[in-house]
Amino acid sequence: MQIDIRELSEGHHSLTLSGRLDAEDYPWVADVEQPFEVVLTMSRFAKNINLQVQINATAVMVCDRCLEPFRQKISEAASRYIELHPSAMSSELSSEDDVIQLRADQREFDLTAIVAEHLQLGIPFKLLCS
Repeated sequence: MQIDIRELSEGHHSLTLSGRLDAEDYPWVADVEQPFEVVLTMSRFAKNINLQVQINATAVMVCDRCLEPFRQKISEAASRYIELHPSAMSSELSSEDDVIQLRADQREFDLTAIVAEHLQLGIPFKLLCS
């Protein structure tokens, strides 16, 4: 899931994407109905972008108690702060996990890792249908 950040003008922007994750790369995603919704809210000011990500999905799970399949809604939010630097390495993480440093001339940013991480965090440990 790539977003174009180079042409992003200053101010607030909203974007809704249809997300897909490959079960080969993310085996746990086989239970998640594809595509799922990814809502982005981006605020760009000078060389910084505040990125808010809302992930809405539905997964088909098997209940740990009765072993019957059921549908579980997953709704997770994530936020990242992107700093654009002329000399930063591509997708280099700063000392804080929620700050990402990118080259100022980088055209696109890949959301896949953020979406995959938070989608997985939204799956409960104990799967119960009721």
